[in-house]
Amino acid sequence: MRHKWLFQLIGVFMFVYILYKVDMTNVVSILLGAQYALLAIALALTFGFVVLKALRWKYLLAMQGIDYETKDCFLAYLASMYVGLVTPGRLGDFVKVIYLKTDKGVTLGRGFSSVVADRLFDLLILIAMAFSGVLAFALTRNMLIVILSWILVFMVTVFVFLNERFGRPMVRTLFRVFMPKKMGSGLEAQFEDFYSGIGQLKKIAIFVPLLLSVLTYLVLYIQCYLIATALGISITLLNIAFCISAANLISLLPITISGIGTRDATLIAMFSILHLSRESALSFSIMFLFISNISACVMGAIAWFRKPLKVRV
Repeated sequence: MRHKWLFQLIGVFMFVYILYKVDMTNVVSILLGAQYALLAIALALTFGFVVLKALRWKYLLAMQGIDYETKDCFLAYLASMYVGLVTPGRLGDFVKVIYLKTDKGVTLGRGFSSVVADRLFDLLILIAMAFSGVLAFALTRNMLIVILSWILVFMVTVFVFLNERFGRPMVRTLFRVFMPKKMGSGLEAQFEDFYSGIGQLKKIAIFVPLLLSVLTYLVLYIQCYLIATALGISITLLNIAFCISAANLISLLPITISGIGTRDATLIAMFSILHLSRESALSFSIMFLFISNISACVMGAIAWFRKPLKVRV
């Protein structure tokens, strides 16, 4: 765990280097000159973003025959976001699994299948938008290779989890390598529950959570556009959608904490293609961090204390 934390500090070092390279006086001036009314609307949209994601998860659970109350689903989703932001390794996803086991008696393997499917919808939207941005911006060769390589990784991941013939033996191998051997037969049972849960989602109704995913990210893109406009950054809704999708995708690399450093560097690179300054990119990134991540963390903390779990965070 100690080495993992050191690895994640790479993003922090990147952020410090970016602060050294930009004109911080200009950054502060941009932030202080923001239109606060637009920022307030953007902040309110964070709640809508979370509600749509929670409804998507609830629908996936319903497809698996799990009746999870809307209130509990919403609180569990918010609490998981809080835990994911304040702990290393994005442990929030596992918190949702524990909530399902505690509240509904769902096995860990089956619960994990809904969480994985929920995350895959996010990744598919980000991949599609980031790839579209790559084509639209005609990025420099180095950035193109980075983003396309990361997109390829996620495409392979989706294939591994969803393809019965090729994915099943690969995932079983990963279970045996990384899970404690003391689980023995219990581990195999959880694995079977996981794949059974994935199989329950292979229905035509899967287009409903896909539609909810599109609506969710439309809210996110509008939020980002409002932030950019509030900061006086001249950029279209489509371009800001391309930029934030690529930045969020790159921020999933396990070399950062909450995307700090990697998101900033990606936005600076993409803003430069649009002839926007590094200071504008950093100002947007900082404001996005506070309005999106920090506000979600605050709401998640309230949900966590409203619906706590007896686990260490």
